Amino acid sequence: MSSAFLIIRSALTNVLFFVALVCTIVLAGALLGAILFFSVGKLFGMDYSTNELLQNGLFDGGFYALIWAPGLSFVALVMRAHKQRNHRRTR
Repeated sequence: MSSAFLIIRSALTNVLFFVALVCTIVLAGALLGAILFFSVGKLFGMDYSTNELLQNGLFDGGFYALIWAPGLSFVALVMRAHKQRNHRRTR
């Protein structure tokens, strides 16, 4: 295979890994937010409906996760690339 093809393939793999990890973190944050908002809202007897608690939890949890997700994904991507580079050196 040509060197250019390998570089493009590696770049696309890294971009897809980054996007997939960001989406996974945001989804996990949204689901965790919905569960926490619902649980705490019902525990303390808030005057919101179940639907409102879940919507607020999804929005707030997803928003907070979206703030942290790109940074965490970038660090994970750099760690992955470093590990792959060290693995190639030891061969």
